[in-house]
Amino acid sequence: MKRKLRNIVIWLVSVISLLVVLSPIVYIMKVNSFDNQIPMIDKNITEVVSNNTYVSNVKITGTGGNTNNGGGTETGEFNGTGDGKEVAKIGGWLAVYDGATVNGKGREIFVYDGAVPRPGNKSAKTFHSEERMTHINPYYGGTQQVITMANGNLINEENRTWCAFGPEVTNPGILKLNKSIGASDMFYGTYIDVVLKDETTKQLVYLPTVIGECKMHTWSTGIVQTSYSCQPGHTFVPGHADASIVEFIGKADMSIFSGYSIHSLIVYDGIGD
Repeated sequence: MKRKLRNIVIWLVSVISLLVVLSPIVYIMKVNSFDNQIPMIDKNITEVVSNNTYVSNVKITGTGGNTNNGGGTETGEFNGTGDGKEVAKIGGWLAVYDGATVNGKGREIFVYDGAVPRPGNKSAKTFHSEERMTHINPYYGGTQQVITMANGNLINEENRTWCAFGPEVTNPGILKLNKSIGASDMFYGTYIDVVLKDETTKQLVYLPTVIGECKMHTWSTGIVQTSYSCQPGHTFVPGHADASIVEFIGKADMSIFSGYSIHSLIVYDGIGD
Protein backbone atom coordinates (compact mmCIF):
# COMPACT_ATOMS: atom_id res chain seq x y z
CA MET A 1 0.00 0.00 0.00
CA LYS A 2 2.78 2.38 0.95
CA ARG A 3 4.67 1.50 -2.26
CA LYS A 4 1.54 2.18 -4.32
CA LEU A 5 1.01 5.53 -2.61
CA ARG A 6 4.65 6.44 -3.16
CA ASN A 7 4.35 5.63 -6.87
CA ILE A 8 1.28 7.84 -7.15
CA VAL A 9 3.12 10.70 -5.45
CA ILE A 10 6.10 10.25 -7.78
CA TRP A 11 3.76 10.23 -10.78
CA LEU A 12 2.02 13.41 -9.63
CA VAL A 13 5.34 15.15 -9.06
CA SER A 14 6.47 14.12 -12.54
CA VAL A 15 3.28 15.42 -14.14
CA ILE A 16 3.48 18.73 -12.27
CA SER A 17 7.14 19.14 -13.24
CA LEU A 18 6.29 18.46 -16.88
CA LEU A 19 3.49 21.04 -16.81
CA VAL A 20 5.83 23.63 -15.32
CA VAL A 21 8.30 23.01 -18.13
CA LEU A 22 5.68 23.03 -20.90
CA SER A 23 3.49 25.92 -19.74
CA PRO A 24 5.75 28.73 -21.11
CA ILE A 25 5.93 26.92 -24.44
CA VAL A 26 2.16 26.53 -24.59
CA TYR A 27 1.73 30.21 -23.70
CA ILE A 28 4.12 31.32 -26.45
CA MET A 29 2.30 29.12 -28.96
CA LYS A 30 -1.02 30.67 -27.97
CA VAL A 31 0.34 34.21 -28.23
CA ASN A 32 1.85 33.53 -31.65
CA SER A 33 -1.35 31.90 -32.83
CA PHE A 34 -3.40 34.90 -31.68
CA ASP A 35 -0.92 37.35 -33.12
CA ASN A 36 -1.17 35.69 -36.50
CA GLN A 37 -4.92 36.25 -36.47
CA ILE A 38 -4.66 40.00 -35.87
CA PRO A 39 -5.61 41.88 -39.04
CA MET A 40 -2.79 43.86 -40.62
CA ILE A 41 -4.66 47.11 -39.92
CA ASP A 42 -4.19 46.52 -36.16
CA LYS A 43 -0.47 45.78 -36.30
CA ASN A 44 0.68 48.19 -38.98
CA ILE A 45 -1.38 50.60 -41.04
CA THR A 46 -0.84 48.92 -44.38
CA GLU A 47 -3.06 47.20 -46.88
CA VAL A 48 -2.83 44.49 -49.48
CA VAL A 49 -3.89 46.18 -52.68
CA SER A 50 -4.76 44.61 -56.01
CA ASN A 51 -1.21 43.50 -56.76
CA ASN A 52 -0.86 41.85 -53.32
CA THR A 53 1.89 44.10 -52.06
CA TYR A 54 1.98 46.03 -48.81
CA VAL A 55 2.09 49.79 -49.03
CA SER A 56 3.46 51.95 -46.26
CA ASN A 57 6.53 53.89 -47.42
CA VAL A 58 5.06 57.29 -48.22
CA LYS A 59 7.76 59.94 -48.00
CA ILE A 60 6.76 63.22 -46.37
CA THR A 61 8.89 66.19 -45.40
CA GLY A 62 7.96 69.28 -43.47
CA THR A 63 5.99 70.05 -40.36
CA GLY A 64 2.53 71.48 -39.95
CA GLY A 65 -0.31 71.92 -37.54
CA ASN A 66 -2.58 69.13 -38.76
CA THR A 67 -0.87 66.04 -37.38
CA ASN A 68 -1.74 62.95 -35.38
CA ASN A 69 1.75 61.87 -34.30
CA GLY A 70 2.59 60.16 -37.55
CA GLY A 71 1.97 60.53 -41.24
CA GLY A 72 5.21 59.46 -42.87
CA THR A 73 8.70 60.74 -42.11
CA GLU A 74 8.71 64.47 -41.46
CA THR A 75 12.25 65.75 -41.84
CA GLY A 76 12.07 69.43 -42.65
CA GLU A 77 10.02 72.35 -43.85
CA PHE A 78 9.13 73.69 -47.25
CA ASN A 79 9.38 77.47 -47.19
CA GLY A 80 7.16 78.90 -49.90
CA THR A 81 8.05 82.37 -51.09
CA GLY A 82 4.83 82.96 -52.95
CA ASP A 83 6.63 84.66 -55.82
CA GLY A 84 6.05 82.04 -58.49
CA LYS A 85 5.52 83.48 -61.96
CA GLU A 86 3.05 82.08 -64.48
CA VAL A 87 4.98 80.08 -67.07
CA ALA A 88 2.26 78.29 -69.02
CA LYS A 89 -1.43 77.64 -69.38
CA ILE A 90 -1.90 73.89 -69.67
CA GLY A 91 -4.57 73.18 -72.23
CA GLY A 92 -4.70 76.89 -72.94
CA TRP A 93 -6.55 77.74 -69.71
CA LEU A 94 -5.01 76.21 -66.53
CA ALA A 95 -2.19 78.42 -65.23
CA VAL A 96 0.94 76.89 -63.70
CA TYR A 97 3.88 78.68 -62.09
CA ASP A 98 7.66 78.38 -61.81
CA GLY A 99 7.62 78.53 -58.02
CA ALA A 100 5.49 78.26 -54.91
CA THR A 101 2.20 80.14 -54.99
CA VAL A 102 2.01 80.67 -51.21
CA ASN A 103 4.27 82.71 -48.97
CA GLY A 104 4.50 80.40 -45.95
CA LYS A 105 5.69 77.12 -44.54
CA GLY A 106 4.36 73.85 -45.84
CA ARG A 107 4.86 70.09 -45.94
CA GLU A 108 6.13 68.56 -49.16
CA ILE A 109 4.84 65.05 -49.85
CA PHE A 110 6.89 63.34 -52.54
CA VAL A 111 4.78 61.21 -54.88
CA TYR A 112 6.98 60.78 -57.94
CA ASP A 113 7.69 57.28 -59.27
CA GLY A 114 9.27 55.19 -56.52
CA ALA A 115 8.35 57.58 -53.71
CA VAL A 116 4.90 56.15 -53.07
CA PRO A 117 3.36 52.73 -53.84
CA ARG A 118 0.81 52.57 -56.62
CA PRO A 119 -1.65 49.77 -57.47
CA GLY A 120 -1.38 48.00 -60.79
CA ASN A 121 2.19 49.21 -61.46
CA LYS A 122 0.85 52.57 -62.58
CA SER A 123 3.23 55.52 -62.97
CA ALA A 124 3.33 59.11 -61.78
CA LYS A 125 1.79 60.10 -65.12
CA THR A 126 -1.49 58.61 -63.88
CA PHE A 127 -1.95 61.17 -61.14
CA HIS A 128 -5.36 62.74 -61.72
CA SER A 129 -9.02 61.93 -62.11
CA GLU A 130 -12.23 63.88 -62.47
CA GLU A 131 -15.15 63.94 -60.05
CA ARG A 132 -17.44 65.72 -62.54
CA MET A 133 -19.29 67.66 -59.84
CA THR A 134 -20.70 71.18 -59.67
CA HIS A 135 -20.04 71.72 -55.96
CA ILE A 136 -17.50 70.97 -53.22
CA ASN A 137 -18.20 69.09 -49.99
CA PRO A 138 -21.40 70.53 -48.48
CA TYR A 139 -19.86 70.45 -44.99
CA TYR A 140 -17.11 72.89 -45.91
CA GLY A 141 -17.60 75.67 -43.40
CA GLY A 142 -15.18 78.27 -44.72
CA THR A 143 -15.64 81.52 -46.56
CA GLN A 144 -13.84 80.85 -49.85
CA GLN A 145 -15.90 81.20 -52.99
CA VAL A 146 -16.71 78.41 -55.42
CA ILE A 147 -16.65 79.87 -58.91
CA THR A 148 -17.54 77.80 -61.97
CA MET A 149 -15.44 78.57 -65.04
CA ALA A 150 -16.96 78.37 -68.50
CA ASN A 151 -15.43 74.91 -69.02
CA GLY A 152 -16.78 73.57 -65.71
CA ASN A 153 -13.59 73.89 -63.64
CA LEU A 154 -14.20 75.05 -60.07
CA ILE A 155 -11.92 77.75 -58.62
CA ASN A 156 -11.87 80.04 -55.62
CA GLU A 157 -11.47 83.81 -55.72
CA GLU A 158 -7.68 83.44 -55.98
CA ASN A 159 -7.90 81.15 -59.02
CA ARG A 160 -6.98 78.05 -57.05
CA THR A 161 -8.66 74.95 -58.44
CA TRP A 162 -10.91 73.03 -56.04
CA CYS A 163 -9.68 69.43 -55.79
CA ALA A 164 -10.13 66.29 -53.71
CA PHE A 165 -7.18 64.73 -51.87
CA GLY A 166 -6.74 61.74 -49.57
CA PRO A 167 -7.07 62.27 -45.80
CA GLU A 168 -3.35 61.80 -45.09
CA VAL A 169 -2.54 64.79 -47.29
CA THR A 170 -4.05 67.37 -44.93
CA ASN A 171 -4.17 65.27 -41.76
CA PRO A 172 -1.02 63.11 -41.58
CA GLY A 173 -1.39 60.23 -39.17
CA ILE A 174 -5.20 60.15 -39.25
CA LEU A 175 -5.28 56.55 -40.53
CA LYS A 176 -3.29 55.31 -37.55
CA LEU A 177 -6.25 56.21 -35.35
CA ASN A 178 -8.48 53.74 -37.27
CA LYS A 179 -11.44 56.07 -36.79
CA SER A 180 -14.34 57.21 -38.90
CA ILE A 181 -13.22 60.18 -40.98
CA GLY A 182 -15.51 63.20 -41.22
CA ALA A 183 -15.42 66.66 -42.77
CA SER A 184 -13.77 68.15 -39.67
CA ASP A 185 -10.80 65.79 -40.15
CA MET A 186 -10.11 66.98 -43.70
CA PHE A 187 -9.31 70.68 -43.14
CA TYR A 188 -11.22 71.72 -46.25
CA GLY A 189 -10.04 75.03 -47.63
CA THR A 190 -6.33 74.31 -47.09
CA TYR A 191 -4.09 75.56 -49.90
CA ILE A 192 -2.03 72.93 -51.73
CA ASP A 193 0.48 73.36 -54.56
CA VAL A 194 0.53 70.36 -56.87
CA VAL A 195 4.06 70.16 -58.26
CA LEU A 196 4.16 68.65 -61.75
CA LYS A 197 7.05 67.74 -64.03
CA ASP A 198 6.89 68.70 -67.68
CA GLU A 199 8.00 65.47 -69.33
CA THR A 200 9.37 67.39 -72.33
CA THR A 201 11.42 70.10 -70.62
CA LYS A 202 11.86 68.17 -67.29
CA GLN A 203 11.04 71.41 -65.48
CA LEU A 204 8.86 71.51 -62.38
CA VAL A 205 5.75 73.68 -62.38
CA TYR A 206 3.37 74.55 -59.55
CA LEU A 207 -0.41 74.20 -59.87
CA PRO A 208 -2.34 76.13 -57.19
CA THR A 209 -5.22 74.12 -55.70
CA VAL A 210 -7.45 74.10 -52.63
CA ILE A 211 -8.94 71.00 -51.01
CA GLY A 212 -12.72 70.80 -51.23
CA GLU A 213 -13.43 67.09 -51.02
CA CYS A 214 -11.95 63.82 -49.73
CA LYS A 215 -10.53 60.98 -51.82
CA MET A 216 -11.73 58.33 -49.41
CA HIS A 217 -10.71 55.20 -51.32
CA THR A 218 -6.99 55.72 -50.79
CA TRP A 219 -6.23 53.24 -48.00
CA SER A 220 -3.61 52.48 -46.83
CA THR A 221 -1.45 55.45 -47.77
CA GLY A 222 -4.36 57.89 -47.55
CA ILE A 223 -2.88 59.55 -50.63
CA VAL A 224 -3.05 57.21 -53.64
CA GLN A 225 -6.35 55.84 -54.95
CA THR A 226 -6.46 52.05 -54.38
CA SER A 227 -10.23 51.23 -54.29
CA TYR A 228 -10.00 50.51 -50.55
CA SER A 229 -11.88 52.90 -48.25
CA CYS A 230 -10.05 54.73 -45.48
CA GLN A 231 -13.07 54.27 -43.24
CA PRO A 232 -12.89 51.41 -40.69
CA GLY A 233 -13.58 48.12 -42.46
CA HIS A 234 -11.81 49.32 -45.62
CA THR A 235 -14.56 48.42 -48.06
CA PHE A 236 -13.28 47.57 -51.53
CA VAL A 237 -15.03 49.26 -54.46
CA PRO A 238 -14.07 47.59 -57.77
CA GLY A 239 -12.91 49.78 -60.61
CA HIS A 240 -11.46 52.65 -58.58
CA ALA A 241 -7.81 51.58 -58.29
CA ASP A 242 -6.65 54.23 -60.76
CA ALA A 243 -3.65 55.38 -58.64
CA SER A 244 -4.81 58.99 -58.85
CA ILE A 245 -3.63 61.47 -56.24
CA VAL A 246 -5.47 64.61 -57.33
CA GLU A 247 -9.16 64.56 -58.21
CA PHE A 248 -10.54 67.63 -59.94
CA ILE A 249 -14.01 68.28 -58.59
CA GLY A 250 -15.40 70.22 -61.53
CA LYS A 251 -16.45 69.13 -65.00
CA ALA A 252 -13.48 70.41 -67.01
CA ASP A 253 -11.67 68.02 -69.36
CA MET A 254 -8.42 67.06 -67.62
CA SER A 255 -6.86 65.11 -70.46
CA ILE A 256 -4.70 68.23 -70.81
CA PHE A 257 -2.15 66.66 -68.44
CA SER A 258 -0.94 64.02 -70.89
CA GLY A 259 2.55 65.57 -71.01
CA TYR A 260 3.00 65.80 -67.24
CA SER A 261 3.76 63.59 -64.27
CA ILE A 262 3.34 64.41 -60.60
CA HIS A 263 6.34 65.16 -58.40
CA SER A 264 4.98 66.26 -55.02
CA LEU A 265 2.27 67.99 -53.04
CA ILE A 266 3.05 71.04 -50.93
CA VAL A 267 0.48 71.40 -48.16
CA TYR A 268 0.23 74.78 -46.44
CA ASP A 269 -1.33 73.82 -43.12
CA GLY A 270 -3.45 76.59 -41.66
CA ILE A 271 -3.35 78.67 -44.84
CA GLY A 272 -6.66 79.02 -46.61
CA ASP A 273 -9.54 78.49 -44.19
